[in-house]
Amino acid sequence: MAAAAADAVPALEGVDQVAYLLYAVPGAPLWHQRWNLGRVVSCPSDAILVSPDHQLQCEVVDGTWPDISAVRWAPALAPRPPGVVRAYRFASPPTAAEVAAWLPDAQAEARRCFARRHPGVAVPAPVFEAWPWAAPGAPAAAVGPAPAAGGPAAGPPGGGWVVVPAGGPPPAAAPVAPAPAPLPGGVLRRGGAAAGAAPAAGGGEAGGAPAPAGAALAAAALATPPPPLLGNWRVAQEWRGYHYGDVITPPAGFAGAGTPARGVVLLADGSSLFVEWVAIGDESDFADRAVAPDCRLLPVRLDRAGRPFRTLENLVESCRQEHLPDFIAPRTTMWCLEHLAGEGRSLESHFEHFKKLCGLQDSQWGMEEYASVISYLKALLQHDQVDASNILSVEMMFRRLQTIEYCYSDKLRERTAGSSAGRLTADEQAAFGATARAESRLMVSPALLESAKQELERDASLAKSLLKAREARESLGKRRQGQGKDQG
Repeated sequence: MAAAAADAVPALEGVDQVAYLLYAVPGAPLWHQRWNLGRVVSCPSDAILVSPDHQLQCEVVDGTWPDISAVRWAPALAPRPPGVVRAYRFASPPTAAEVAAWLPDAQAEARRCFARRHPGVAVPAPVFEAWPWAAPGAPAAAVGPAPAAGGPAAGPPGGGWVVVPAGGPPPAAAPVAPAPAPLPGGVLRRGGAAAGAAPAAGGGEAGGAPAPAGAALAAAALATPPPPLLGNWRVAQEWRGYHYGDVITPPAGFAGAGTPARGVVLLADGSSLFVEWVAIGDESDFADRAVAPDCRLLPVRLDRAGRPFRTLENLVESCRQEHLPDFIAPRTTMWCLEHLAGEGRSLESHFEHFKKLCGLQDSQWGMEEYASVISYLKALLQHDQVDASNILSVEMMFRRLQTIEYCYSDKLRERTAGSSAGRLTADEQAAFGATARAESRLMVSPALLESAKQELERDASLAKSLLKAREARESLGKRRQGQGKDQG
């Protein structure tokens, strides 16, 4: 019965090798790339997906599951689908060997998923249906890119690093893609150079600095061979003079087929260096991963002159608010950034607009402090490029700006009321016409106003209770004094 029902269930529309999932969580949109292995029999909307961390998950991908806001499909080598701006992706497409190793786990996950969907129903024998590109025996080209014809070398011609024997003949140089470009934006290197710049001849660092003594490449143990891609080997950690994004030349003497995606290079002093094969065109994603573990940082973006700079619109898209213990509430930074981005103004132009709205002069209270705070915010947000939504000092600065603007909200109402004609005030006209009130043009978060209101109400209620208690004590004391006089 279950197998017959599965045959009658239509397949998902637009399904492909790669799924991009947007989970329904607060903060800037972050899409999650998943490799699509197959579907659960009789549950066509349940797909068995693999995350970049090689974790198998059963996800409902038909748009009905409340935890997933949107789903996009794409072939393995295609660009990101429309609307997918910021994504957590695979470093490289999985190989046929990796996919084959996942299939037994996919079968087990499909059985668990079917049991959850149909409690008490016997699990059918073919509970998991693999897609053609994930079926056993599928050619490698079905799950990864084919080698490019011509141009730069399509990956190192071998399956692993080779130990160079001491005193042996020097091996021939291993081919890599020529003239690697610096990582776009990327992480700034010590001294101001952009991470990922091509090293000087001889394997040294960019700018002509030689490699550290004793850091000659000697051997490596590799894992996870990806399909051949046009790209370069890059350092994936900070270690003894090597910087994240440095392009290195691997040892020669490769044997076998396949191109390793990641490796651990053994240095001459016995230490190890983590490296990764980065395909041309993926340098930006590789650079972004350097700061991904820290929710307080964003990848550095550069303007046309090569200086660090982010627009407020880009900042709103990139910031992702995370839960942090002991962070003050309510958190208003993202609201303020979205308010500024919606105005289409910079921090300085919003300051001038605020003064014009309220008819303020530079000599009045709070104006000099306001100008100083926005200069600090500009340095933090647009030059240092921190994730403003998770920085307590940024939240406190925006709180101060909102306090100053709220102090002058009465002046804005007075100016608006004086310019309004008719029998109704500007606020009354806004209420009847469902338009924006005058105060809404100020940068003051409604959540902050509500929080301040509740706090003041608590303080007023406490003061009122204390006053009643004091009056009750005084009244009781007077009655006792009167009773004593009567008895005397």
